[in-house]
Amino acid sequence: MVKRLLAAGLLALSGTGPSVAAALFPGGFSAEYALQTGHLTVARSEVSLTPGADGRFVYELRVGLTGIVSLFRDVRTLERSEGRYRETDGLRPVAYRYERRGEQPKSAAIAFDWDARVAHNTVRGRTQTVALPDGTLDKLSYMLVLMQDLELGKRDIRYRVAEGGDVTTYHLKAVGRERLDTALGRLDTVKVQRLREGKAHDITFWCALALRFLPVKVVHRQNDGRVVSVFIRSVHGLAPGEPRGTSREHGRGLR
Repeated sequence: MVKRLLAAGLLALSGTGPSVAAALFPGGFSAEYALQTGHLTVARSEVSLTPGADGRFVYELRVGLTGIVSLFRDVRTLERSEGRYRETDGLRPVAYRYERRGEQPKSAAIAFDWDARVAHNTVRGRTQTVALPDGTLDKLSYMLVLMQDLELGKRDIRYRVAEGGDVTTYHLKAVGRERLDTALGRLDTVKVQRLREGKAHDITFWCALALRFLPVKVVHRQNDGRVVSVFIRSVHGLAPGEPRGTSREHGRGLR
């Protein structure tokens, strides 16, 4: 559940040219968040984007418990999306992996075979193969694409996402603008809701205009009525006025 609160999308440009990561985020970026339930901070997380050659990128989300909760439980999760952007195909994930370490360890992986137009989803040693429609993303890379689409002015968006041995549709809609006081200062944001028909729970993102529409707040209302909130604490590589390509080395922390 924690990982889903932050998952969401990126990037592009041609096969021999720069990747989306290189085009929109030349030096990549990283951001740190605090996860709260009520007034208690229970976890911290970090997302990081690392661009590579030939349109390739790696996007990671790490989450670890913190505070008093971490004294009694040991849970750490890692999500990793590897992909590539070509001008003719757009952003295409190549591999997705989820790992939960500590209590009740679990792992899942998706291998995208674009030549055969199938995705192989492996959980607990069992593999399911599903057809792969054009434009299919994974649960991390869709967030990168959302950032790009919001910057392009799109406000009612649907994505095909491979998850749980199937390909489902995520429907996201911008419902207004809000000015938020954050750890980074006051930021103008676009409020985006993920619409889920027949579901009592919902997820809302606040994406900052000055940070290339990076989410700076996420609220998840669960089926049982509990509310989990995520707040940005720091960002590197996207801060207003920060020269691109000067972001710190990614991937440190939350090991």
